[in-house]
Amino acid sequence: MAGLGFFGGQLVYHGFTPEAPVQFKIGRQVFDSHCSGCHRRGENIIEPNMPLRNAPQLHDFAEFLAFIRNPRMPDGSPGVMPQFGSDRISDLHARELFDYLNFAFVASNRPASAQ
Repeated sequence: MAGLGFFGGQLVYHGFTPEAPVQFKIGRQVFDSHCSGCHRRGENIIEPNMPLRNAPQLHDFAEFLAFIRNPRMPDGSPGVMPQFGSDRISDLHARELFDYLNFAFVASNRPASAQ
């Protein structure tokens, strides 16, 4: 099932996921299989005014992990983003995802050639 999610995401969203160096391969795969459907190219197709690019949850891994485990809108209400429990994204894979997202979508963390 996980393979289908990844390869299905590749078929549908190929080109919507930013390229990254090899050290971000696992994080990119997690993004492709769990996130790229709603957050292609760092956008947010459900809540366009809340893009993934430079999101405040990307400033700190503990905050990011808490957010993907129990996503909330800025007012504290539940949003439409599903919860990603440790049975869906392990803490280790969440860390890989966090590192990839910071490389791909936080402009200050990318080298000038990748922006």
